[in-house]
Amino acid sequence: MRAHVSLAAALLVTACGPNPAFKIAGEGNDGGGSGDGLSTGDAASEGSTAAPPVEPPCTPTPLVPYTDDICAATRFPFDTPNLMAESIFSGVDCGMTNTVYVERVSPTELQQSGTNCMGAPDPTRSFSIAGFKDLSDIDKLFPPIGACARLWHVSKVGADNLCKSVAYAFWDTAGSQQLRLAITGDDLNPFAGLPELPIVLSSEPGDEMLCETPGLTCAIQNVSVLTVNLDGCEFPAPQNAEWTDIPFAGRDYKFSSRSYTCATEGAPFVGWYLRLAAP
Repeated sequence: MRAHVSLAAALLVTACGPNPAFKIAGEGNDGGGSGDGLSTGDAASEGSTAAPPVEPPCTPTPLVPYTDDICAATRFPFDTPNLMAESIFSGVDCGMTNTVYVERVSPTELQQSGTNCMGAPDPTRSFSIAGFKDLSDIDKLFPPIGACARLWHVSKVGADNLCKSVAYAFWDTAGSQQLRLAITGDDLNPFAGLPELPIVLSSEPGDEMLCETPGLTCAIQNVSVLTVNLDGCEFPAPQNAEWTDIPFAGRDYKFSSRSYTCATEGAPFVGWYLRLAAP
């Protein structure tokens, strides 16, 4: 059963280190180790195989001290780039989920390649990464020039009746095909059901105070505290908090988010950014 971790728990993590409320990655699976987890000489002599390596513990830590300042300027950009306005998705119907392969051909441009990156990139189907510049560490998270990545993308019609990107994620196409980054600017769980990214977010009501926030044209109201579960590792994500040391598929990741409602609008603004801690 998922533990609902409150904002107070997040503050305790900052002050006291790893929190017992965090789950260990893989916790609860059948067939766990016995006792101290060490194999005996007798077991080895009977031809048993070595136990698989233990996953890193789920002990996310704050990237910066959390000050409970929900009214500070958000660390996650208010607007994320709309790839539906780029030529790579020209002619694609709105609301579709697409997987394409892209090659970085310059510091600012990626072009569509063939399936599994076979064949030369197509200069008529491309997108610029200049619009991603406000995201932390973004340049090194995209593949280097000449390298290829797999792009997963979904769109929907927004409140202004324009088709916009809801979320996108990029994976390496070589080696372990590691997730490089995943972004959503307008949805809590756009990756639901995607086996390569087992991440689920839930939202709890938080502080109902009103406050003015730098860079926003609205007063913040009803700040929500998010709970993130990435492949069994669960941690809180209050407004303006950022986390690192999040284990997934043998690598560490970072996470940033925003979660608030404008006093003048009914819909909440939720966005988050998951990326490799050390690309």
